[in-house]
Amino acid sequence: MSGALHAQLKAERGNFVLDIELSVEPGETVALLGPNGAGKSTTLEALMGWQRITSGSIELGGRVLDDPASAVFVEPERRAIGVAFQDKLLFPHLSAIDNVAFGVVSQGHSKGESRRMVRELVEALGLTSVADRPADELSGGQAQRVALGRALAINPELLLLDEPMAALDVTTRTAIRRLLRERLVAVEAPTILVTHDPTDASVLADRIIVIEDGKVTQVGTPAEIRRRPQTTYAADLVGINLITGTLRDGTISLDADVVATPDVVTLSTSDRATEGRVVATVHPRAVALHREQPDGSPRNAWMATVESIEPLGETSRVQLGAPLPLTADITPAATEDLGLAPGRSIWVAIKATEISVSNV
Repeated sequence: MSGALHAQLKAERGNFVLDIELSVEPGETVALLGPNGAGKSTTLEALMGWQRITSGSIELGGRVLDDPASAVFVEPERRAIGVAFQDKLLFPHLSAIDNVAFGVVSQGHSKGESRRMVRELVEALGLTSVADRPADELSGGQAQRVALGRALAINPELLLLDEPMAALDVTTRTAIRRLLRERLVAVEAPTILVTHDPTDASVLADRIIVIEDGKVTQVGTPAEIRRRPQTTYAADLVGINLITGTLRDGTISLDADVVATPDVVTLSTSDRATEGRVVATVHPRAVALHREQPDGSPRNAWMATVESIEPLGETSRVQLGAPLPLTADITPAATEDLGLAPGRSIWVAIKATEISVSNV
């Protein structure tokens, strides 16, 4: 039975400093999200033993793996950690099944015994028909399944998934995501998933940890992150508009660096109880666009400039510029009816009831 992961990580790379805490329970999957350079890879490398921490500790299942203060350091090969990388790193001269069994062989089992031990896993991963095919002849989706199988085959005490679907096409990605969801249910070890994709995080993770500039900026369930993103990065990630300001008597006075021009400096909200510094969130679907000033002259209405339009299947994502940068999701038909194009001016309206606020 695997134990929990408890880690206090402080590591330095040049001018970059990683300083975070992680706790992951057995059987729990935590998604680690953050922009490029936030420290995600450094975190994984510290857990694997590839990056020495300068202070703090790493404890897995009650066993200390790294503690500079006590001069304890367990070499990477002695850490029972399964890893699946986005670039797979398979041995091209080995067959699919031998790649899956590689870690089992490294644990001291014979090649034949290792093959027998992983046969059921190979079948569960849908690799039976290509089990004896060389790794360099596998498709991207097959190779990713092999990489996942190799990580799972050693019954790891900790499972690390580093962008395991980043290089896959949409169809293969969907299949691998479904497979991962099924397999992670049976994994007793704590699992950390590094991804840039909020869909992967929402589907696969029990909790999300957001790190930015080497520090944890938010922790919560996928639903909590979607409802209350606490930073601009988190808001952009889930497609939510995030606005900061000060709320008093139902009016949010926006921060000076939020607005591009002083035309819009306040927003009306139905929340009159959450006074003080707030983060306001507005779903892109709640941002209405009009050719002319909307009837009733709602307080939250102004002229804005269309910066870009991105087709997203059944939705068009419209990026609005000055005076208040926002994202609006409307139908392609509405996009056409409004005659939207980059540089065009359009009326923007947001109902007070569509603005959610929380204290910061």
